[in-house]
Amino acid sequence: MSIERMSLVGLTGPAGMLDEVLVRCLSSGCFHPEAPPVSEHKGKHHQLYAENPYAQDLRTLTDAAHRAGITLGYADPDKLSIPQEEYSAFIRRIWEQVTGLSEKKRAAAERRMIHQQAMRQVEHLSGLGLSFDQLFAMKYIEVRLGRLPADSYAKLTYYEDKCFFFQPVDHDKEYYWGLYLVPRAYCEEIDEIFQSLFFERIQLPEYVKGTPQEALAMLRQDISAEDETIAALDRENKAFLKEHTGTVLMLYSRLKFLNDAFECRKYAGEMGDGFALTGFVPKKEEKRFLQLFAELEGVEADAKPVDSDPRLVPPVRLKNNRVIRPYEMFVTMYGLPAYNGIDPTPVVAILYTILFGVMFGDLGQGLVISLVGWLMWKAKKMMLGRVLIRCGISSAVFGCVYGSVFGLEHLLDPMFHAMGFAEKPIEVMHPDTTNMVLITAIGIGVAIILLSMILNIALGIKQKDLGRWLLSHNGLAGLVFYGYVVAAASLMLVGGVNIITLPCILGFVVLPILLIFLKEPLLRLIERKGKLFEGGFGGFFVESFFEMFEVLLSYITNTMSFLRVGGFILSHAGMMAVVMTLMDMVGASASPVVMVIGNLFVMGLEGLIVGIQVLRLQFYEVFSRFYDGDGKPYEPLVPAYDAE
Repeated sequence: MSIERMSLVGLTGPAGMLDEVLVRCLSSGCFHPEAPPVSEHKGKHHQLYAENPYAQDLRTLTDAAHRAGITLGYADPDKLSIPQEEYSAFIRRIWEQVTGLSEKKRAAAERRMIHQQAMRQVEHLSGLGLSFDQLFAMKYIEVRLGRLPADSYAKLTYYEDKCFFFQPVDHDKEYYWGLYLVPRAYCEEIDEIFQSLFFERIQLPEYVKGTPQEALAMLRQDISAEDETIAALDRENKAFLKEHTGTVLMLYSRLKFLNDAFECRKYAGEMGDGFALTGFVPKKEEKRFLQLFAELEGVEADAKPVDSDPRLVPPVRLKNNRVIRPYEMFVTMYGLPAYNGIDPTPVVAILYTILFGVMFGDLGQGLVISLVGWLMWKAKKMMLGRVLIRCGISSAVFGCVYGSVFGLEHLLDPMFHAMGFAEKPIEVMHPDTTNMVLITAIGIGVAIILLSMILNIALGIKQKDLGRWLLSHNGLAGLVFYGYVVAAASLMLVGGVNIITLPCILGFVVLPILLIFLKEPLLRLIERKGKLFEGGFGGFFVESFFEMFEVLLSYITNTMSFLRVGGFILSHAGMMAVVMTLMDMVGASASPVVMVIGNLFVMGLEGLIVGIQVLRLQFYEVFSRFYDGDGKPYEPLVPAYDAE
């Protein structure tokens, strides 16, 4: 439950060994590279920034695999029997085979489509008693085949005096199919008339011969032949896949690895005629990583303390056990901690789980939420599902405390009686309980705020930041002030004890406020940096006065913000009371349906709202007091075998 410790590693060697070094860095899976400083980029670049020799082969192989229907993925490249110098030739053969099959299938499919279109046209002309050869062989008469809109067909009577003859052979509600005959001398005039009537000509392919019935039979044969051609090509492609898929996947995996390794040259800087490579590895992986380069001639690998180069910021990888690891998603959502910071995941895990259970306490609904979370994790591997499992268990536990099961507030009474209790521990809907719930919520908020201040003090001490741990409103000064005010108010209300005396006020109120108010000039005085009051005392006083007013107000508002915890306890019980009332109103027959729908509605709506509100409390009331979230993520070089 901490931040992974890192080591700074440096690799140097002759330029000719760079590719092999990058391959080993990539295969290690733990090397986080750092870009070389700008000064190291000066000089010759051709040795380190050459064109990637694997990129074109990888693109060609990927395209060929997609055309062949091969789903790209990882296959062990160590079993590949093709020498590296023959990769390009093999890929060219694969490409030619795949594109050849693809082109043949495309051409066959296109011919089949042309035959089908011709067949649909001829079917409408099947009523003709003549062959197409006879029609188009006439010397003095032109023939036009096509279709005419139904409303235009009725208008042909307007042109009875014109020299043409239209013969319909088929029709439906919208069109009449047929042909018109016209002497060649009047062809242009009649064509214009039919064009104005929206006549659509049918251009039959030249290979359509004989009568319509004969043409249809021929077209069916042609379509069947193309179907057989496509089926044969599919069988050929299937045989190709069976023979070459394994080799293609192994070659893809190998080329992807080599391509990624070569692309990592951007992280290498030139050093004379050689290269220099710098990065971070986890401390526990340091020995294994350095051992990878022990046998490479001319290559030197060494490890240094993580802070040996002030120009480089160490990356951050959180290290938590399986129980709290799912809550890392909330931490990374806000931002990773700095390398020398504190991992807040354990705090988030504990507070989020407990607060969710407190605000959404119901035994039955909690178990359902856990079940939903389990299904989300098993089916979709959603990290949120693992969080819901834990939150649901917390809800179930607090549901036992509240005695609530799917909104039934007294279902667990026999169990409490058997345990010796006169009634359940907390009756949420009882009037006397309301004040206790709200006061307890405030108490929870005070405890969380104090914990956040303590974490900020610990972080400030760790980072040797005096202003942070001593003088800030979330540091020791703020802790003393806030703790005293809370203690004085609590003792006065609960036990009637008065600790508000002049010495206490001077020591626990005035002094902390002065330290917070004078934080900036005190730091300049201690560190001897610049003037005490930059911009003059007047400007400093006005600015600090309003900042101090905002700080004092924030103590109150942040504490009162936790009233929402008690508010959701009461609202959850109230919403379920409404569901129970509706059940009584609809009667015994429909009440089970109302109960199921009501519980689903409450779990969906209030569960979502509670989850968001708890996260808000984490971010605004806890993280804002001690957490910066400005860390750099640990992103090691790893082989990427996923299909593009």
